[in-house]
Amino acid sequence: MQKILLFVTCFSILSIAQSQQSKGLTLSGKVTDTETSQPLSGANVYIADARIGGVTNAQGEYSFKNIPEGHHIIEVSYSGFNTTVQHIDVNTNSTVNFSLATAVREQQGITITGVAQATNIRNSPIPVSIIRKADMLHSPATNIIDLLSRQPGVSQISTGPAVSKPVIRGLSFNRVVVINDGVRQEGQQWGEEHGVEIDELSVARAEILKGPASLIYGSDALGGVVNFITNTPVPEGVVRGSILSNLQTNNHLAGINGNIAGNNNGFSWNAYATHRSARDYTNRFDGKVLNSRFKEANYGGYVGLNKRWGYSHLIFSSFNQHLGLVEGLRDANSGKFLVYAESPLERVATEDDFEGRTPLTPYQNVKHYKLSSENSFTLGQSRLKINLGYQNNLRKEFADPENLEEPELFFDLKTVNYNVQYALPTKSEWQTTFGFGGMRQSNRNKGEETLIPEYDLFDIGAFGFVQKYFGKATVSGGLRYDYRSINSKQGMELASNGAHEGTVRYEYGQQNLKSEKSFQVDAGVDLDFYHFNISLSGFYNRLTDYIFYRRLQSIGGGDSLIIDGSEILEAFQYNQNNATLAGFEFQLDFHPHPLDWLHFENTVSYVRGRFDEKPDGSNNMPQIPHTRWISELRGDFLKKGKTLRNLYMMLETNTAFAQENPFTGYNTETETPGYVLLNAGIGTDVVNKKGTSWASLHFSVNNITDKAYQDHLSRLKYTDVN
Repeated sequence: MQKILLFVTCFSILSIAQSQQSKGLTLSGKVTDTETSQPLSGANVYIADARIGGVTNAQGEYSFKNIPEGHHIIEVSYSGFNTTVQHIDVNTNSTVNFSLATAVREQQGITITGVAQATNIRNSPIPVSIIRKADMLHSPATNIIDLLSRQPGVSQISTGPAVSKPVIRGLSFNRVVVINDGVRQEGQQWGEEHGVEIDELSVARAEILKGPASLIYGSDALGGVVNFITNTPVPEGVVRGSILSNLQTNNHLAGINGNIAGNNNGFSWNAYATHRSARDYTNRFDGKVLNSRFKEANYGGYVGLNKRWGYSHLIFSSFNQHLGLVEGLRDANSGKFLVYAESPLERVATEDDFEGRTPLTPYQNVKHYKLSSENSFTLGQSRLKINLGYQNNLRKEFADPENLEEPELFFDLKTVNYNVQYALPTKSEWQTTFGFGGMRQSNRNKGEETLIPEYDLFDIGAFGFVQKYFGKATVSGGLRYDYRSINSKQGMELASNGAHEGTVRYEYGQQNLKSEKSFQVDAGVDLDFYHFNISLSGFYNRLTDYIFYRRLQSIGGGDSLIIDGSEILEAFQYNQNNATLAGFEFQLDFHPHPLDWLHFENTVSYVRGRFDEKPDGSNNMPQIPHTRWISELRGDFLKKGKTLRNLYMMLETNTAFAQENPFTGYNTETETPGYVLLNAGIGTDVVNKKGTSWASLHFSVNNITDKAYQDHLSRLKYTDVN
């Protein structure tokens, strides 16, 4: 592993050093308002394949140096205006101007997820959602997946405010691949209480692909892909610093991020640091929920070169999180929470116990280190991409308050990722790409107990991808072959038995589990009119050998309980069944004339999951989200203000309909009532005398009516009553 890590570092350094003298081409231009021809200051200009982005100045001008020669797709976006996507060929120093028209919503964009080359999302074979930095600032969240869960078709399995797992159209865990700056994130993603080890405040852009993406990402991408992008260079000749803070009242969350970046003649760099912490959150019935607190300290950055030949970036990140685990156990007499429950140190919680930010036992300590090299080389009219990465995920779970130095579980996961793609020249609207990729991984157990076995894994897959444009129609397809070898002296991954502290469960695996298989059909339609837009996307997913867990029952018919040391845990086992997922996402955006500043936006997400057979009398699949309807009324003002600009005010309802189709077999799930949350927000950019934005302020109130509710995918629903 150390040799591979050294190779990743040296490869990037040599790529940068050997290309210092290569001068690229210049691309410049101006972005204006279609109706008034006035310049748009602060418009975002982004070239995905070249990893180049920036914003226009007070005169609406942009300028990029060191652009690789060849074909590019440029995305130009501005709040309240139609996003423009344009294909250009850069063979000499070029000037390209853009004009943006006022629109209901940002209808277009470029995606690099699920396709071999940057593509307009309208031409993507699978539905894609794009979330830009400005969108993230408008929607406060407690973690990065919580932020994405507002998107149609996307939900979250949550364990308190700090940990969430992405759910795409009813599928989660290993079935959803997470990509960060070109490298697949590997952090024991099979666990419900294992969050995504990516710093929320450093993310500049996120893309969500809703549906199977095994052709590009391998067989694990059964449900979809979440792609986080952080390292977008600042414009040439600029050194830019920023401070981003986030304060939330319910759990007194406080977060701050410092970021500084520069670009000198194509040599770009970036460094950031983030600190976040929170106390126990509060609800109307329980008051403060003991040990729902967390602390987080992250840092990272990159150095890179953007030249005529392409780009090479060396990226490093460190994620460090201390996370309290809610057990919900209470004193039988007073009904108050217990500290160190079911141990010799057990006592009733006092007021002082709720004031701290340092987690109590049980808790997790998660560290994730990553070094990666992201490279793209222009070879004539062809393009070669090489991404290499090394990750070390250290996950400790502590459960014994009398021995805080020895973790019950300690997973040491090391992963080397590699991905190579070669794109042939585009001819007659044909785009052809060949590639291979995979990983080498080792897992070692260093704790007192074992939940999954130690193993060594080697994975490689090769593919060919073809995309053809026929006017407004796009056809794409390809072939892929994967090979995977797992060496484990202790047995296969899901054949393990053990206490899982983060889930308050004792889990039994099965040795005879088969690989899951999926066949999905998608159909969608977008109708764009001047004052409104309608979008409808439906899917049907046929799953073979779907893996799920269920409660075990005792001989007497009740729940099977396991005594593990001083703890009493519920027993669960993994099983398989054939199943079907079907559903749709519906969007309606409307702004009435002449009130073009007023927007009425609605999204509805629905998914239904059924087993072919009825385990213990229930054919409903587990962990299927509520049907959800989000309705937002927003006003946009001061598009060209001299002091305040892009002022918005919004009022939102988030309606989750009752989940009346739980997996009731073996008492695994229960029905969950519906709820309606009322949210509001206001925000604006602050500009200087030159017309450049220097600050952004956002204030929001979530759950204005203080509604007490439980989400069907909240894991805290199945702890002791709390």
